[in-house]
Amino acid sequence: MNNNNIPIIKDIFKLPNPNGLVLAQSGGGKSFFCKLLITRYLLNGTKVIVIDPQGEYKSLVSRFKGQRIDLSRDSDTMINPLDLMGHDYAEKRLSLIDLMQVMLGKMTDPQKSFIDKAISETYKLKGINDDSSTWNNTPPILEDLLEVLRRIEYDASQFEKTVITSLVNRLEMYVTGVFKFMNMHTNIEFNNKFVCFDIGNLPKQVKPAVMFMVLDYVYMKMKSDLSRKLLLIDESWSLLSRTEDASYIFEIVKTCRKFNMGLLMINQEVEGLFNSQAGKSVLANSAYTLLMKQKPAVIGDICKTFNLSDSEKQHLLTCSIGEGLLIMEDDHSKIKVIASPEEHKIITTNADELCKTEKKVVVNKQGRNIVIKIDSSKGIFVLKDLNEDEIKYLTESGYQKSKQKSFRSNKTEEYMIRPMPNESPSHFFVIWETKEYLESKGIKVETFNTKKPDLVFKIKNKTYAVEVESGKKILYDPKRIKEKVDELKKNYKNWFFVVLSHDSVSKYKAFGETIDIRYLKQKLSKIVG
Repeated sequence: MNNNNIPIIKDIFKLPNPNGLVLAQSGGGKSFFCKLLITRYLLNGTKVIVIDPQGEYKSLVSRFKGQRIDLSRDSDTMINPLDLMGHDYAEKRLSLIDLMQVMLGKMTDPQKSFIDKAISETYKLKGINDDSSTWNNTPPILEDLLEVLRRIEYDASQFEKTVITSLVNRLEMYVTGVFKFMNMHTNIEFNNKFVCFDIGNLPKQVKPAVMFMVLDYVYMKMKSDLSRKLLLIDESWSLLSRTEDASYIFEIVKTCRKFNMGLLMINQEVEGLFNSQAGKSVLANSAYTLLMKQKPAVIGDICKTFNLSDSEKQHLLTCSIGEGLLIMEDDHSKIKVIASPEEHKIITTNADELCKTEKKVVVNKQGRNIVIKIDSSKGIFVLKDLNEDEIKYLTESGYQKSKQKSFRSNKTEEYMIRPMPNESPSHFFVIWETKEYLESKGIKVETFNTKKPDLVFKIKNKTYAVEVESGKKILYDPKRIKEKVDELKKNYKNWFFVVLSHDSVSKYKAFGETIDIRYLKQKLSKIVG
């Protein structure tokens, strides 16, 4: 209703563009208004898609027999960040640069260059390139990108390595770390008139990234559909505030009207909206804005931006919940949002009212007292020495079960081993066992994961370097072996290869002293004396 209790009847799809913005402080009635708007448009045959960061729209989805897509740590549904999703190859790479800044945080220009190089190589390894016939190939996932980035890191100079390592560490969180649930292929399909992407159970740190991906996914899917569509993004500032330079977001805001799609954004954080390029783009491309109750701290910026009168300013400072000012093009109208009793039941966000309709059973269960004293940084454990809880803990920390034969005891046992980048469990096992053997003799050993040798130790003023090889690399990358040998000769007088494949020992001997793994204990005993 307007100020004179006359219904305000407008069709947003008949405005210059159907994009809208709802601005209000917490508790001002933003979500109530948007749910009511959704209800009215659903009843008029408009398709509605909601990105819901708080899980607030469940009852509305249920009432209209819509489809709720749960995106959470435990769900089977997720969007693969590297899925082309209908983009052409070049467009997707540009979109990913924006997305990576949301996922990984602010990046320097060199880091952007390295991540772009890694993205390009990752797609190339899946046969995806500028040729449109390759765009339907199975896309890579985040672990593929991480592996390529690690290879680039391995070959980089010392200065470049520092820059890339920061990217590797951040991306690892999405592959083996706390956000590893995002390391999967896209598993989403919808054809309902009302679809809600529920991200309420996601960790707050990844919500902006997932909101970005859902927005991208929906936008690309809806481009081929010219029927009326309304896309609502609740708490949209959590996305926009992380995308200061996101030209792709601007493009979506500016062009969605061409596909008969209206973008409705709800914002609580008004302060940052007026000071960012992303916020200004949203304001410039929104044909209508609903201003509800505002805080005195931001009212000055709001009055300046929307050219409000003193009367309108006072109204926004003193209005009740559900009241505000509707700005549609140059027309300003005071508004009061009123729902019918039946609508109210469906859309209310009042906690006291919700408690009356929801019945919760709380069961207190006494959990087990689990104490784990092992150090997960060790890298390897004998499986039989671990209990069930320790095995579970190590598995969740990225360890894998692996059978290995000891060169010391000649026994085969099962171990829990943490895989190293670009190295097999057997490679890591031999390095670890060699280190254990030498340290049992009182010898200090250094190990490396870089271009340096795998092990370096000193006995009686003699420094020894050991390079452990599976035996496969000499078949497909002899140039890399030659580079290693040159580096070893340059820095160490006493060095040798340890080769795990008996068939490859003779090939390595052409480059320098080589020890078959079966005779490693004998070699070490001779050195130790």
